[in-house]
Amino acid sequence: MWEDVRSHQPAAQAVLHFHLLGDENLDELKGILDAVRERRADVVADWYRAYALQFGDHRSLSRKEFEQLWEPVIVGVEDSLLRRDVSDYTRKLLRLGEELAESHVTLQELIASLHLFEKAVRAVLPTELPSGARIYELFDGLNHERMILLVDAYVRSDKALVASRLEALEVEAEQLAPSQRTRFRGLVGKSAPMRRLYGEIEAAAAVRTPVTLTGEPGTETELVARAIHESGATADAPFV
Repeated sequence: MWEDVRSHQPAAQAVLHFHLLGDENLDELKGILDAVRERRADVVADWYRAYALQFGDHRSLSRKEFEQLWEPVIVGVEDSLLRRDVSDYTRKLLRLGEELAESHVTLQELIASLHLFEKAVRAVLPTELPSGARIYELFDGLNHERMILLVDAYVRSDKALVASRLEALEVEAEQLAPSQRTRFRGLVGKSAPMRRLYGEIEAAAAVRTPVTLTGEPGTETELVARAIHESGATADAPFV
């Protein structure tokens, strides 16, 4: 099935997600989804043990943080699937991807954790699972779909967080006295010539007359042009 899902991020575009499973597949998965929901405490406990063993002291999350982030969505989301509410299921996964990025969980941990979840389900529910290889194939497909959605949201959110941190650094730099600046609008340097350049950029941005930049190849004239654009009154307009 295909679903057009709009992220709640203000600037996000509509994202088209391909769902690997259809309604008939969800019917086939009902037995395993019910079993996971009923034994969720055991599944999460085994899942966290495997996570702690895999990442040791380098893991990003404590047990409490792990349970608070992962359990409601990966284990609890089965309710959305059983109701066939794919929109609710997708929204929860996209939000989880953003929360994992905000919690500084690495992408490696995210992907590994989903594989460990699948192993935990098989370890805790060996007798409850329906027999046959097909159910494992469908459950693996469900896990891959989770991964697609989580990684998509994680990467977009991580980029937004990096951009926000860079913007905060630029604001902080602009508030420093010119003699103390070590960076400005993507330019880095604290020598006297560089600080003079920062002042010239601000002066050029304050007027609306054309400005010509000259320099040998490799002197980053495009960076200076972009810095002038971002410092001026038309910063919100496209940089051409």
